[in-house]
Amino acid sequence: MPRYPLREPIKIVRMNKRFLRILAACLLLVCINQHAASQQVAVTAYPTDRLPLPNIQRQGANQTIELRVAHIINPRLPRMSDAQIAQMLNTMAQATQEHLGIAVQFSKPVEIPIAAAFASTPSKFEDLAKRNQYNFRSWFAWKSSLAKAYARGLANEAEPLDDMALFAQKKGIKLDARNYEVFGKDLANLQLTRVHEWQQLIAADGKSVIDDKPYHEYTMWGHLGYGNLPFEMVITNQIIASVEFIQPSVHTAIRGGYTNGLTSYNPQARWGSFSLWSTFAFTSNDAQWLAWREGESYQSDEAAQLAGLAAVHELGHQLLHLLHPFGQKGCIMDPVPMFTYRAWALKLSAKDCPLGSSKAMTPGAHRFTYLIP
Repeated sequence: MPRYPLREPIKIVRMNKRFLRILAACLLLVCINQHAASQQVAVTAYPTDRLPLPNIQRQGANQTIELRVAHIINPRLPRMSDAQIAQMLNTMAQATQEHLGIAVQFSKPVEIPIAAAFASTPSKFEDLAKRNQYNFRSWFAWKSSLAKAYARGLANEAEPLDDMALFAQKKGIKLDARNYEVFGKDLANLQLTRVHEWQQLIAADGKSVIDDKPYHEYTMWGHLGYGNLPFEMVITNQIIASVEFIQPSVHTAIRGGYTNGLTSYNPQARWGSFSLWSTFAFTSNDAQWLAWREGESYQSDEAAQLAGLAAVHELGHQLLHLLHPFGQKGCIMDPVPMFTYRAWALKLSAKDCPLGSSKAMTPGAHRFTYLIP
């Protein structure tokens, strides 16, 4: 039988393959566009209200306020001992009086398993937290939406561009401070470049410290207060390292999305908010941490003291609604660059950075807004 009649079917098959490739490309483009649309939804504004500045009497009023404390534990990760936590809280109380002029005392910490803490978040706010997350593991992730969200977030807080750029420059990082749009783009790219380093750290079970659980996500912690959280202060041993569309900051981006702490809404807490502080960065002296800390190594006592001192930064946000006085000498509200806590602590001076010494150090400077439940 002649072989030439087979040529037409072969041509048809080839045309089908070409058609399938075109179809696949079109479907991919549709998926990308749909993904982009979903990313845009993530940064959509939601109804919010402003949390009023707490009416807390200052030093000399003979009033001590009590903060209830929770210690949320992830058994996979290193933790501070009870003695270290007590020492940490004692340091916090002393430094809060010295730097913020507020006398505080802390209740005995209530230990809570991390799974139980996260399980109390209502599904509505858990879903919202997930929508505000940026999936840095996916090549589908839409960088332009992240850059725009960063620019918008920094502009809304009126964080000074020149001060933030100088803060980064001291760590050898050049960020374009012409306007919030280009600065937001640079900041987003910086955080995305560095966040993958945290996936290389290994927990006690042999897996990455960032596993498939949502515990490392900043937004999940930010929405924790909508659940069952009758505390003003939360301490955790959990690493918090992620990328999200909300609350961008230059010091977090420099650290690759690592968050030392946060302050967020909590209707069950006094003054409607809670502060969170992670001890993760203080509990290891391995080679990688020594590199990140530029050689700083901590024994248990110093680790607890530095963790407590640095955590006062969050109480400044919570109790006085202060902002970040980038580069202002001696300020406890000046964020720790990278993880050099000892070097940062040695420069602190309450007399060189009193309340009201700058716009950022003026109570009420931060417009503390929250999602309406």
